[in-house]
Amino acid sequence: MNKVSVLIATTDGPVQVQRLAEEDPEVRSVICLNGTSEALPISAAYDAFVRKPTGVIERLFGHPVFRMDVSAKISDGHSWQLGIFAAHALHARGELAERLEDATHVLWLTGEVNNDHEVKRVDHVAKKLELSAAMLCGLAEGGGKVILGYPKGNVDEVEHALTEDPGLADAIFQAAPLESTNDLFVSLFLEDEATVSIVANAVEINEKNPGSSKLRLAGIVAALALVLAGVLGWNMFGEISRWRAMAASGAYEKLLFDIENIKNNGCLMCRAAARVYPVVAGWRSSGQGDLELTASEIHAPAGRSCSPFRFDRIDGEERLLDVASPRRFADSSIDGLCGVLYRIRNAGSRPFHAFLRVRPRSAIQNRAPAQRRNGARYALLAPGKTLAIRVKIPEWLRRDVIYGIHAIIGEGPINDVGRWAIGDDRTKPDRLRKSQLAILGLTARSMVHRVRLIEK
Repeated sequence: MNKVSVLIATTDGPVQVQRLAEEDPEVRSVICLNGTSEALPISAAYDAFVRKPTGVIERLFGHPVFRMDVSAKISDGHSWQLGIFAAHALHARGELAERLEDATHVLWLTGEVNNDHEVKRVDHVAKKLELSAAMLCGLAEGGGKVILGYPKGNVDEVEHALTEDPGLADAIFQAAPLESTNDLFVSLFLEDEATVSIVANAVEINEKNPGSSKLRLAGIVAALALVLAGVLGWNMFGEISRWRAMAASGAYEKLLFDIENIKNNGCLMCRAAARVYPVVAGWRSSGQGDLELTASEIHAPAGRSCSPFRFDRIDGEERLLDVASPRRFADSSIDGLCGVLYRIRNAGSRPFHAFLRVRPRSAIQNRAPAQRRNGARYALLAPGKTLAIRVKIPEWLRRDVIYGIHAIIGEGPINDVGRWAIGDDRTKPDRLRKSQLAILGLTARSMVHRVRLIEK
Protein backbone atom coordinates (compact mmCIF):
# COMPACT_ATOMS: atom_id res chain seq x y z
CA MET A 1 0.00 0.00 0.00
CA ASN A 2 1.16 3.51 -0.79
CA LYS A 3 1.82 5.84 2.11
CA VAL A 4 1.57 9.49 1.16
CA SER A 5 2.81 12.50 3.09
CA VAL A 6 1.16 15.87 2.49
CA LEU A 7 3.17 19.10 2.46
CA ILE A 8 1.13 22.31 2.52
CA ALA A 9 3.10 25.01 0.70
CA THR A 10 3.29 28.34 2.54
CA THR A 11 5.31 31.54 2.19
CA ASP A 12 7.20 30.51 5.34
CA GLY A 13 8.12 27.07 4.01
CA PRO A 14 6.43 23.67 3.63
CA VAL A 15 4.21 22.43 6.46
CA GLN A 16 3.64 18.70 6.91
CA VAL A 17 0.28 17.23 7.88
CA GLN A 18 1.29 14.92 10.73
CA ARG A 19 -1.97 13.45 11.93
CA LEU A 20 -5.72 13.53 11.29
CA ALA A 21 -8.39 12.16 13.60
CA GLU A 22 -12.17 12.28 13.86
CA GLU A 23 -13.54 14.13 16.90
CA ASP A 24 -16.86 14.51 18.74
CA PRO A 25 -19.43 16.18 16.44
CA GLU A 26 -20.42 18.47 19.32
CA VAL A 27 -17.08 20.33 19.21
CA ARG A 28 -15.35 22.25 16.42
CA SER A 29 -12.59 21.18 14.08
CA VAL A 30 -9.14 22.36 15.08
CA ILE A 31 -5.58 22.46 13.70
CA CYS A 32 -2.91 22.03 16.37
CA LEU A 33 0.82 22.64 16.27
CA ASN A 34 3.10 19.62 16.34
CA GLY A 35 0.93 17.40 18.51
CA THR A 36 0.54 19.98 21.28
CA SER A 37 -2.57 21.66 22.69
CA GLU A 38 -1.77 24.91 20.85
CA ALA A 39 -4.64 25.57 18.44
CA LEU A 40 -3.68 27.65 15.40
CA PRO A 41 -5.67 30.81 14.57
CA ILE A 42 -6.61 29.22 11.24
CA SER A 43 -8.74 26.64 13.08
CA ALA A 44 -11.98 28.62 12.63
CA ALA A 45 -11.46 28.74 8.86
CA TYR A 46 -10.63 25.02 8.89
CA ASP A 47 -13.86 24.25 10.75
CA ALA A 48 -15.82 26.19 8.11
CA PHE A 49 -13.98 24.31 5.36
CA VAL A 50 -14.96 20.97 6.94
CA ARG A 51 -18.51 21.39 8.24
CA LYS A 52 -21.71 21.62 6.19
CA PRO A 53 -23.20 23.78 4.79
CA THR A 54 -20.10 25.92 4.17
CA GLY A 55 -17.50 23.16 3.93
CA VAL A 56 -16.72 20.42 1.43
CA ILE A 57 -15.12 17.77 3.67
CA GLU A 58 -18.23 16.59 5.53
CA ARG A 59 -20.19 16.29 2.27
CA LEU A 60 -17.57 13.95 0.79
CA PHE A 61 -16.26 12.03 3.79
CA GLY A 62 -19.27 12.02 6.13
CA HIS A 63 -17.83 13.25 9.42
CA PRO A 64 -18.21 16.91 10.56
CA VAL A 65 -15.34 17.42 13.02
CA PHE A 66 -11.61 16.63 12.91
CA ARG A 67 -8.38 17.40 14.71
CA MET A 68 -5.36 17.90 12.49
CA ASP A 69 -1.76 18.20 13.65
CA VAL A 70 0.78 20.04 11.50
CA SER A 71 4.53 20.60 11.76
CA ALA A 72 4.50 24.43 11.65
CA LYS A 73 2.14 27.37 11.70
CA ILE A 74 -0.05 28.18 8.70
CA SER A 75 -0.94 31.79 8.08
CA ASP A 76 -4.23 33.21 6.87
CA GLY A 77 -5.43 32.95 3.28
CA HIS A 78 -6.93 30.02 1.39
CA SER A 79 -4.01 28.33 -0.38
CA TRP A 80 -3.86 25.70 2.38
CA GLN A 81 -7.22 24.25 1.32
CA LEU A 82 -5.95 21.92 -1.41
CA GLY A 83 -3.43 20.31 0.93
CA ILE A 84 -6.04 19.93 3.67
CA PHE A 85 -8.46 18.36 1.19
CA ALA A 86 -5.83 15.86 0.00
CA ALA A 87 -4.99 14.93 3.61
CA HIS A 88 -8.66 14.10 4.26
CA ALA A 89 -8.89 12.05 1.05
CA LEU A 90 -5.78 10.07 1.99
CA HIS A 91 -6.98 9.62 5.58
CA ALA A 92 -10.25 8.17 4.29
CA ARG A 93 -8.23 5.66 2.21
CA GLY A 94 -5.88 4.80 5.08
CA GLU A 95 -2.90 6.09 3.07
CA LEU A 96 -1.91 9.26 4.98
CA ALA A 97 1.68 8.96 6.23
CA GLU A 98 2.24 10.52 9.66
CA ARG A 99 6.04 10.59 9.21
CA LEU A 100 7.99 11.65 6.15
CA GLU A 101 10.33 8.68 6.49
CA ASP A 102 7.35 6.30 6.13
CA ALA A 103 6.09 7.92 2.91
CA THR A 104 6.40 6.33 -0.53
CA HIS A 105 5.05 9.52 -2.12
CA VAL A 106 5.14 13.18 -1.06
CA LEU A 107 2.45 15.62 -2.21
CA TRP A 108 3.44 19.30 -2.28
CA LEU A 109 0.19 21.21 -2.64
CA THR A 110 -1.10 24.76 -2.88
CA GLY A 111 -4.50 25.98 -4.04
CA GLU A 112 -7.88 27.29 -2.97
CA VAL A 113 -10.86 24.91 -3.17
CA ASN A 114 -14.31 26.44 -3.65
CA ASN A 115 -17.74 24.96 -2.96
CA ASP A 116 -17.87 23.42 -6.45
CA HIS A 117 -14.54 21.67 -5.82
CA GLU A 118 -12.71 23.89 -8.31
CA VAL A 119 -9.02 24.57 -7.59
CA LYS A 120 -8.52 28.32 -7.82
CA ARG A 121 -5.35 30.28 -8.56
CA VAL A 122 -3.28 31.49 -5.58
CA ASP A 123 -0.40 33.93 -5.05
CA HIS A 124 3.32 33.53 -4.29
CA VAL A 125 3.68 30.01 -5.74
CA ALA A 126 7.23 30.68 -6.99
CA LYS A 127 8.31 31.80 -3.52
CA LYS A 128 6.74 28.70 -1.98
CA LEU A 129 8.66 26.49 -4.40
CA GLU A 130 11.91 28.32 -3.67
CA LEU A 131 11.47 27.81 0.08
CA SER A 132 10.60 24.13 -0.44
CA ALA A 133 13.36 23.28 -2.95
CA ALA A 134 15.98 21.99 -0.50
CA MET A 135 13.48 19.78 1.32
CA LEU A 136 11.96 18.37 -1.88
CA CYS A 137 15.38 17.61 -3.38
CA GLY A 138 16.39 15.83 -0.18
CA LEU A 139 13.21 13.74 -0.18
CA ALA A 140 13.77 12.77 -3.82
CA GLU A 141 17.37 11.78 -3.10
CA GLY A 142 16.06 9.59 -0.30
CA GLY A 143 13.86 7.69 -2.75
CA GLY A 144 10.55 9.48 -2.25
CA LYS A 145 8.36 10.30 -5.26
CA VAL A 146 7.72 14.03 -5.08
CA ILE A 147 4.49 15.23 -6.72
CA LEU A 148 3.53 18.88 -7.17
CA GLY A 149 -0.16 19.78 -7.19
CA TYR A 150 -1.17 23.35 -7.97
CA PRO A 151 -3.93 25.32 -9.72
CA LYS A 152 -3.98 25.27 -13.49
CA GLY A 153 -4.01 29.08 -13.29
CA ASN A 154 -0.48 28.97 -11.84
CA VAL A 155 1.08 26.86 -14.62
CA ASP A 156 3.24 29.71 -15.96
CA GLU A 157 4.65 30.52 -12.54
CA VAL A 158 5.51 26.89 -11.73
CA GLU A 159 7.02 26.32 -15.18
CA HIS A 160 9.25 29.36 -14.80
CA ALA A 161 10.34 28.34 -11.30
CA LEU A 162 11.31 24.84 -12.45
CA THR A 163 13.15 26.24 -15.45
CA GLU A 164 15.19 28.49 -13.17
CA ASP A 165 16.06 25.59 -10.86
CA PRO A 166 16.94 22.48 -12.92
CA GLY A 167 17.93 20.61 -9.75
CA LEU A 168 14.42 21.01 -8.38
CA ALA A 169 12.91 20.08 -11.75
CA ASP A 170 14.93 16.85 -11.74
CA ALA A 171 13.66 16.01 -8.24
CA ILE A 172 9.99 16.22 -9.26
CA PHE A 173 8.40 12.87 -10.11
CA GLN A 174 5.18 14.46 -11.38
CA ALA A 175 3.83 18.01 -11.75
CA ALA A 176 0.04 18.16 -11.92
CA PRO A 177 -1.85 21.38 -12.71
CA LEU A 178 -5.38 20.92 -11.36
CA GLU A 179 -8.72 22.38 -12.35
CA SER A 180 -10.74 20.57 -9.68
CA THR A 181 -10.31 18.18 -6.78
CA ASN A 182 -11.50 15.44 -9.13
CA ASP A 183 -8.24 15.95 -11.05
CA LEU A 184 -6.45 15.29 -7.77
CA PHE A 185 -8.21 11.94 -7.38
CA VAL A 186 -7.63 10.88 -10.98
CA SER A 187 -4.03 12.11 -11.18
CA LEU A 188 -2.60 11.06 -7.90
CA PHE A 189 -4.67 8.31 -6.29
CA LEU A 190 -4.77 4.72 -7.47
CA GLU A 191 -8.14 3.10 -8.11
CA ASP A 192 -8.87 -0.51 -7.19
CA GLU A 193 -9.98 -2.84 -9.94
CA ALA A 194 -13.67 -3.71 -9.74
CA THR A 195 -13.05 -7.46 -10.05
CA VAL A 196 -10.50 -7.39 -7.24
CA SER A 197 -13.01 -5.64 -4.98
CA ILE A 198 -15.68 -8.26 -5.75
CA VAL A 199 -13.37 -11.17 -4.93
CA ALA A 200 -12.14 -9.43 -1.79
CA ASN A 201 -15.73 -9.05 -0.61
CA ALA A 202 -16.34 -12.77 -1.15
CA VAL A 203 -13.26 -13.63 0.91
CA GLU A 204 -14.30 -11.22 3.65
CA ILE A 205 -17.77 -12.82 3.90
CA ASN A 206 -16.17 -16.25 4.18
CA GLU A 207 -13.78 -15.09 6.92
CA LYS A 208 -16.73 -13.90 9.00
CA ASN A 209 -18.00 -17.51 9.05
CA PRO A 210 -15.15 -19.61 10.44
CA GLY A 211 -17.12 -22.83 9.90
CA SER A 212 -16.97 -22.44 6.12
CA SER A 213 -14.55 -24.84 4.49
CA LYS A 214 -11.82 -24.09 2.00
CA LEU A 215 -13.82 -26.10 -0.50
CA ARG A 216 -16.76 -23.74 -0.11
CA LEU A 217 -14.49 -20.73 -0.63
CA ALA A 218 -13.05 -22.32 -3.75
CA GLY A 219 -16.57 -22.91 -5.01
CA ILE A 220 -17.53 -19.29 -4.41
CA VAL A 221 -14.48 -18.04 -6.25
CA ALA A 222 -15.03 -20.47 -9.15
CA ALA A 223 -18.70 -19.55 -9.42
CA LEU A 224 -17.84 -15.88 -9.28
CA ALA A 225 -15.30 -16.32 -12.06
CA LEU A 226 -17.87 -18.10 -14.25
CA VAL A 227 -20.48 -15.43 -13.59
CA LEU A 228 -18.03 -12.65 -14.35
CA ALA A 229 -16.82 -14.39 -17.51
CA GLY A 230 -20.32 -15.05 -18.78
CA VAL A 231 -22.15 -11.90 -17.74
CA LEU A 232 -19.40 -9.33 -18.18
CA GLY A 233 -17.40 -10.92 -20.96
CA TRP A 234 -19.57 -10.02 -23.91
CA ASN A 235 -20.23 -6.47 -22.71
CA MET A 236 -16.58 -5.85 -21.93
CA PHE A 237 -15.52 -7.24 -25.31
CA GLY A 238 -17.97 -4.94 -27.08
CA GLU A 239 -16.84 -1.81 -25.23
CA ILE A 240 -13.15 -2.62 -25.62
CA SER A 241 -13.56 -3.29 -29.35
CA ARG A 242 -15.30 0.06 -29.76
CA TRP A 243 -12.52 1.90 -27.91
CA ARG A 244 -9.83 0.07 -29.89
CA ALA A 245 -11.48 1.31 -33.09
CA MET A 246 -11.40 4.88 -31.77
CA ALA A 247 -7.68 4.60 -30.96
CA ALA A 248 -6.86 3.09 -34.35
CA SER A 249 -8.59 6.01 -36.10
CA GLY A 250 -6.84 8.61 -33.93
CA ALA A 251 -10.02 9.75 -32.11
CA TYR A 252 -8.08 10.03 -28.86
CA GLU A 253 -9.90 12.99 -27.31
CA LYS A 254 -13.27 11.34 -27.91
CA LEU A 255 -11.91 8.06 -26.50
CA LEU A 256 -10.61 9.71 -23.35
CA PHE A 257 -13.86 11.57 -22.75
CA ASP A 258 -15.93 8.42 -23.29
CA ILE A 259 -13.93 6.30 -20.87
CA GLU A 260 -13.71 8.96 -18.16
CA ASN A 261 -17.47 9.51 -18.45
CA ILE A 262 -18.17 5.78 -18.15
CA LYS A 263 -15.89 5.50 -15.10
CA ASN A 264 -17.99 8.12 -13.33
CA ASN A 265 -21.48 7.44 -14.68
CA GLY A 266 -21.57 4.05 -16.40
CA CYS A 267 -22.99 0.72 -15.29
CA LEU A 268 -20.90 -1.74 -13.27
CA MET A 269 -20.03 -3.82 -16.34
CA CYS A 270 -19.06 -0.69 -18.30
CA ARG A 271 -16.88 0.62 -15.44
CA ALA A 272 -15.11 -2.75 -15.24
CA ALA A 273 -14.36 -2.56 -18.97
CA ALA A 274 -13.03 0.99 -18.55
CA ARG A 275 -10.63 -0.18 -15.85
CA VAL A 276 -9.43 -3.16 -17.88
CA TYR A 277 -8.98 -1.22 -21.13
CA PRO A 278 -5.63 0.49 -20.26
CA VAL A 279 -4.10 -2.98 -19.87
CA VAL A 280 -5.51 -4.06 -23.24
CA ALA A 281 -4.30 -0.84 -24.88
CA GLY A 282 -0.82 -1.49 -23.52
CA TRP A 283 -0.53 -4.93 -25.13
CA ARG A 284 0.20 -3.49 -28.57
CA SER A 285 1.39 0.02 -27.76
CA SER A 286 5.01 1.10 -28.11
CA GLY A 287 6.78 1.88 -24.85
CA GLN A 288 9.63 4.08 -23.64
CA GLY A 289 12.12 1.50 -24.87
CA ASP A 290 10.85 1.97 -28.43
CA LEU A 291 11.13 5.78 -28.32
CA GLU A 292 14.73 6.92 -28.79
CA LEU A 293 15.01 10.71 -28.41
CA THR A 294 18.41 12.30 -29.13
CA ALA A 295 19.98 15.72 -29.66
CA SER A 296 23.06 16.53 -31.73
CA GLU A 297 25.01 19.77 -31.95
CA ILE A 298 25.74 20.99 -35.47
CA HIS A 299 29.05 22.77 -36.02
CA ALA A 300 30.45 24.28 -39.20
CA PRO A 301 33.24 22.32 -40.91
CA ALA A 302 36.77 23.39 -39.96
CA GLY A 303 37.59 26.84 -41.27
CA ARG A 304 33.97 27.65 -42.14
CA SER A 305 31.41 29.92 -40.46
CA CYS A 306 27.80 29.13 -39.57
CA SER A 307 26.38 31.44 -42.23
CA PRO A 308 26.20 28.77 -45.00
CA PHE A 309 24.38 26.46 -42.58
CA ARG A 310 21.85 29.12 -41.65
CA PHE A 311 21.10 29.58 -45.36
CA ASP A 312 20.87 25.79 -45.88
CA ARG A 313 24.00 25.62 -48.02
CA ILE A 314 25.82 23.06 -45.85
CA ASP A 315 24.74 20.30 -43.48
CA GLY A 316 27.40 20.85 -40.83
CA GLU A 317 29.12 18.34 -38.58
CA GLU A 318 27.03 16.49 -35.96
CA ARG A 319 28.16 15.85 -32.38
CA LEU A 320 25.80 13.69 -30.31
CA LEU A 321 24.87 15.23 -26.93
CA ASP A 322 24.99 13.28 -23.68
CA VAL A 323 21.91 12.91 -21.48
CA ALA A 324 22.50 14.74 -18.20
CA SER A 325 19.37 13.38 -16.47
CA PRO A 326 16.14 11.60 -17.49
CA ARG A 327 14.63 14.95 -18.48
CA ARG A 328 17.67 16.98 -19.60
CA PHE A 329 20.24 16.86 -22.35
CA ALA A 330 23.71 18.12 -21.50
CA ASP A 331 24.09 21.89 -21.93
CA SER A 332 25.62 23.29 -25.12
CA SER A 333 27.96 26.27 -25.48
CA ILE A 334 27.11 28.70 -28.24
CA ASP A 335 30.80 28.83 -29.17
CA GLY A 336 30.93 27.55 -32.76
CA LEU A 337 27.39 26.20 -32.51
CA CYS A 338 25.36 26.59 -35.72
CA GLY A 339 22.32 24.61 -34.69
CA VAL A 340 20.89 21.55 -32.97
CA LEU A 341 19.25 18.48 -34.48
CA TYR A 342 16.54 16.84 -32.32
CA ARG A 343 15.58 13.38 -33.51
CA ILE A 344 13.13 10.55 -32.74
CA ARG A 345 14.11 7.04 -33.82
CA ASN A 346 11.88 3.99 -33.83
CA ALA A 347 13.99 1.57 -31.79
CA GLY A 348 11.21 -1.02 -31.64
CA SER A 349 10.11 -3.83 -33.92
CA ARG A 350 6.75 -2.38 -35.08
CA PRO A 351 5.85 0.85 -36.89
CA PHE A 352 4.42 3.71 -34.83
CA HIS A 353 3.07 7.18 -35.43
CA ALA A 354 5.38 9.87 -34.03
CA PHE A 355 4.88 13.54 -33.18
CA LEU A 356 7.90 15.74 -32.37
CA ARG A 357 7.79 19.37 -31.30
CA VAL A 358 10.57 21.79 -30.32
CA ARG A 359 9.93 25.22 -28.81
CA PRO A 360 12.04 27.77 -26.92
CA ARG A 361 10.82 27.75 -23.32
CA SER A 362 12.49 30.86 -21.93
CA ALA A 363 15.00 33.67 -22.34
CA ILE A 364 14.89 34.01 -26.11
CA GLN A 365 14.27 37.36 -27.81
CA ASN A 366 12.93 36.77 -31.31
CA ARG A 367 12.87 39.27 -34.12
CA ALA A 368 9.88 37.85 -35.98
CA PRO A 369 6.93 35.53 -35.23
CA ALA A 370 8.36 32.90 -37.59
CA GLN A 371 11.47 32.66 -35.43
CA ARG A 372 9.36 31.81 -32.39
CA ARG A 373 8.07 28.65 -34.04
CA ASN A 374 10.85 26.14 -34.23
CA GLY A 375 8.30 23.64 -35.38
CA ALA A 376 6.48 20.39 -35.06
CA ARG A 377 6.71 17.33 -37.30
CA TYR A 378 4.64 14.19 -37.62
CA ALA A 379 5.29 10.89 -39.42
CA LEU A 380 4.60 7.17 -39.46
CA LEU A 381 7.97 5.61 -38.59
CA ALA A 382 8.97 2.11 -39.60
CA PRO A 383 11.45 0.32 -37.29
CA GLY A 384 14.84 2.03 -37.48
CA LYS A 385 13.47 5.17 -39.20
CA THR A 386 13.82 8.68 -37.76
CA LEU A 387 11.93 11.97 -37.54
CA ALA A 388 14.01 15.11 -36.96
CA ILE A 389 13.71 18.85 -36.38
CA ARG A 390 16.71 21.09 -37.06
CA VAL A 391 16.96 24.28 -35.00
CA LYS A 392 19.20 27.09 -36.18
CA ILE A 393 20.81 29.04 -33.36
CA PRO A 394 20.43 32.84 -33.89
CA GLU A 395 23.56 35.00 -33.89
CA TRP A 396 21.85 37.71 -31.88
CA LEU A 397 21.18 35.83 -28.63
CA ARG A 398 21.78 37.94 -25.54
CA ARG A 399 20.89 35.35 -22.88
CA ASP A 400 20.89 31.58 -22.46
CA VAL A 401 18.00 29.83 -24.16
CA ILE A 402 16.22 26.67 -23.06
CA TYR A 403 14.45 24.51 -25.62
CA GLY A 404 11.60 22.17 -24.72
CA ILE A 405 11.55 18.96 -26.76
CA HIS A 406 8.30 16.98 -26.67
CA ALA A 407 7.67 13.58 -28.27
CA ILE A 408 4.56 11.40 -28.44
CA ILE A 409 4.24 8.02 -30.14
CA GLY A 410 1.24 5.75 -30.62
CA GLU A 411 -0.42 3.04 -32.67
CA GLY A 412 -2.91 5.36 -34.40
CA PRO A 413 -2.56 8.75 -36.13
CA ILE A 414 -1.45 11.31 -33.53
CA ASN A 415 -0.86 14.57 -35.38
CA ASP A 416 -3.98 16.18 -33.90
CA VAL A 417 -3.62 14.54 -30.48
CA GLY A 418 0.01 15.67 -30.34
CA ARG A 419 -1.02 19.31 -30.64
CA TRP A 420 -3.91 18.81 -28.22
CA ALA A 421 -1.70 17.06 -25.65
CA ILE A 422 1.14 19.57 -25.82
CA GLY A 423 -0.95 22.74 -25.95
CA ASP A 424 0.97 26.02 -25.75
CA ASP A 425 4.71 26.60 -25.59
CA ARG A 426 4.92 25.88 -21.88
CA THR A 427 2.90 22.65 -21.73
CA LYS A 428 4.57 19.25 -21.70
CA PRO A 429 2.91 16.17 -23.23
CA ASP A 430 3.65 14.08 -20.15
CA ARG A 431 1.32 16.40 -18.27
CA LEU A 432 -1.32 14.16 -19.72
CA ARG A 433 -1.71 11.98 -16.67
CA LYS A 434 -0.17 8.54 -16.78
CA SER A 435 -3.64 7.01 -16.45
CA GLN A 436 -4.76 8.97 -19.54
CA LEU A 437 -1.68 7.96 -21.53
CA ALA A 438 -2.39 4.33 -20.65
CA ILE A 439 -6.00 4.68 -21.83
CA LEU A 440 -4.88 6.22 -25.11
CA GLY A 441 -2.08 3.69 -25.63
CA LEU A 442 0.38 6.58 -26.03
CA THR A 443 3.94 7.04 -24.86
CA ALA A 444 5.19 10.59 -24.18
CA ARG A 445 8.61 11.94 -23.33
CA SER A 446 9.84 15.47 -22.62
CA MET A 447 13.40 16.82 -22.47
CA VAL A 448 14.95 20.24 -22.04
CA HIS A 449 18.17 21.53 -23.57
CA ARG A 450 20.00 24.70 -22.55
CA VAL A 451 22.22 26.64 -24.93
CA ARG A 452 24.59 28.77 -22.90
CA LEU A 453 26.32 31.97 -24.01
CA ILE A 454 30.09 32.16 -23.80
CA GLU A 455 31.25 33.51 -20.45
CA LYS A 456 32.76 36.98 -20.90
